[in-house]
Amino acid sequence: MSDYDHDQDHYDYDDDEKFYEETVYNEEYYIERERELIRQSNLDLELEELEERQIRNIREEGLL
Repeated sequence: MSDYDHDQDHYDYDDDEKFYEETVYNEEYYIERERELIRQSNLDLELEELEERQIRNIREEGLL
């Protein structure tokens, strides 16, 4: 039995070029990706702060 992948015969190499044009060769792609990661991180931090504040408020009210 061969390890050869028969699906590779139908591989569209133009897809690779398109991918590289949109990503690897495109500095803006990485900048936008980094911005999105920062936005997500900031949202995660904000959510964590809100949860902690909610817990403090509940403790202060003597409910926890």
